[in-house]
Amino acid sequence: MEWTIGWWQISIQRILPTREQLSQMYNRAAPNWHSRLRWFGYHRAYVAFWRSLRQLFALIAVAYK
Repeated sequence: MEWTIGWWQISIQRILPTREQLSQMYNRAAPNWHSRLRWFGYHRAYVAFWRSLRQLFALIAVAYK
């Protein structure tokens, strides 16, 4: 991607990380995931999801008796 602004030319190019770089980024980010996912409410969402699945399976079991 390239832009020209006045007398300036700006270009951006994506450079893909190596497997080793990806592994290092993953290892640096992983310890923070749990707290961030809790902040976004994933824990409550999963609890609600499994509860609704249990209710659904209970309804299906009753319907097919």
